[in-house]
Amino acid sequence: MRSTERFTGLANVYGQARPTYPPELVRWCLEQAPAPGLIVDLGCGTGISTRLFATTGHPVIGIDPNADMLATARAEGAQDYRVGTSEHTGLPDACADLIIAAQAFHWFDLDRTFAEVERIGTARSACVAFWNVRLEDTPFMQGYETLLRTWSTQYEVNERAGRTINAIRERAPHAELRAFMHSVPMDRERVRNLALSSSYVKHGVADIPAFLHALDALLDATSPHGPVEMRYATRAIAWRVHG
Repeated sequence: MRSTERFTGLANVYGQARPTYPPELVRWCLEQAPAPGLIVDLGCGTGISTRLFATTGHPVIGIDPNADMLATARAEGAQDYRVGTSEHTGLPDACADLIIAAQAFHWFDLDRTFAEVERIGTARSACVAFWNVRLEDTPFMQGYETLLRTWSTQYEVNERAGRTINAIRERAPHAELRAFMHSVPMDRERVRNLALSSSYVKHGVADIPAFLHALDALLDATSPHGPVEMRYATRAIAWRVHG
């Protein structure tokens, strides 16, 4: 299956359940490209990061190849969303001052994406890739990771982020790394939808009802009286597009 099709059918639960990103990350991204004009969000999905960066007052274009995800994004706001890929955005040359990719760069062809970023980036432009990486510092967070590793034959997203960061550093040796801690309270329904929004659950778990039953048992054991705190380190890497 092509990576562009892995999230088809997941747009509603994805948009409802996925967490946003900490404001400290947004400020840091904007600092990478002084006085940024246009921001381009590669692999924007349902527009979580596009809408977040639009609150800064800068124009943002969200690019994604998946029609299902873009339909949900457009229903959530009036931002500019376009069909395209990180390798072929369809944007004009030298148009973007800041290029971002949230929870997406590990799906990209890196060499072709770097070439496209260089084409659409202005002389002063920067690119930032970032991921919400779950921590394993509470009984629930530890149990959740164990659940995913046990039930899904495709679960490796944390490892994918790390591998992609290393691959970016090979191409951009002066890239800067940062991590921003944040937590998101989630009720049972949102936790279930968060799990169901993952392509590695949809495509890697053979028995979804049994998986959800195991997730409910984990919630009963660790958070029987209320929401859980989903705890993240948002790992980010930034580099100058033209050196």
